Amino acid sequence: MHQKFVVQTVVLAAIALALILTSCTDNGNTPESKTATLTISATSPQIKTTLTNVVTSTISTSTPAITIISTSTAIASPTPQVVDRSEPTLRPAMYNPKIILTTDAGISWNTVFTDTYKFFSSINCPSVKVCFVAGENESVLATSDGGKTWGIRSDTVHWKYGSKIRCPTTNICYATQGPSGGPILSTKDGGRTWDENDHKLASFLRTLTCPDPNICYAVGTDDVILKTTDGGKNWQQQQSVTGGGLQDISCSSVTVCYIIAYQGLYASDSDGGTVESTTDGGKTWTRKASGPDFGSFLSISCPAATRCIAVGFSDPYKIVGTADSGKNWQMPKLRLEMFASFNSITCASNLFCVTVGLKVIAVTKDGGNTWAYQTPDFIAKQEKGLMEVSCPSTNTCYAIGY
Repeated sequence: MHQKFVVQTVVLAAIALALILTSCTDNGNTPESKTATLTISATSPQIKTTLTNVVTSTISTSTPAITIISTSTAIASPTPQVVDRSEPTLRPAMYNPKIILTTDAGISWNTVFTDTYKFFSSINCPSVKVCFVAGENESVLATSDGGKTWGIRSDTVHWKYGSKIRCPTTNICYATQGPSGGPILSTKDGGRTWDENDHKLASFLRTLTCPDPNICYAVGTDDVILKTTDGGKNWQQQQSVTGGGLQDISCSSVTVCYIIAYQGLYASDSDGGTVESTTDGGKTWTRKASGPDFGSFLSISCPAATRCIAVGFSDPYKIVGTADSGKNWQMPKLRLEMFASFNSITCASNLFCVTVGLKVIAVTKDGGNTWAYQTPDFIAKQEKGLMEVSCPSTNTCYAIGY
């Protein structure tokens, strides 16, 4: 164990020295935007679990490495589209909520919406043109022209901070209502009207995912897993094996899903966490990994039945991936900046994933083997950074932050 620690320390020191020398010789790069490659390889340290002592298994390296994001590319800020309101709820200007967009696979990002009176908590984009954003005090904000214009679809629902929205089609969406609880909301007309679907539970539903227009899973506190197969009319509770709070869920199909969970009331106070999965639509859930390293993950995305990537906030386990259905989890060897952490990840394919968070955007184009990350100036100045990202294609992604 001591020998591994020494080797890792030497490697990290070498990488850090290389980055310092590069920054000193390249005067074209701005100090706020940096690039490094994170590699998951056969020699990457493996996260310890309390389940099995298994041979290290890595994400496949048969695909080409990622093209590094240009450090000279700055995020543009065109004139934003601002929605008028008669009775706005004031927020401190320091939050500066934004919606940003990339159409070149994360090389450059443009600000397509900003409004100091809003408070975004979730974004989901079922197509490159159609995107929905949930926040506080107003109904869903939406675009149908690829982010050129944004408007409120309905003012009949009072949205709450922490709401999460998921849209399996451009017309069908489902949403939870944040820590204060309440029924699950659903729309069949692109957000113009919403139905309330009472799940009859007091638990806080943290998020949901919908692998089919009629099939969704929702997870939250108190080990709660809910599933609907009739478009949200009825929700059935399923049995978790975690014994804590369920943080996020991702389904590669209607039957195969993964959940990340933590022990305790909040992930930040967790003593550890768990990854559990189902291959039969939730009839049974199986613990795949467990231990102190899994308590700090906030988001997971599973583009295939055997492949998942989870992200979080605790060094050094900020990005981990599995390519064998969760039996083994690998992490990059290079740590990010001290204050960089990840809030959300989405994978548009088996190879292309984007994760965003505090002071950082990271992109992989080879399934998680290597990552390129940048800390653009506007993110570094944000109070909270980027909260959630949604990628409807391998070129187009939207993200929200404040």
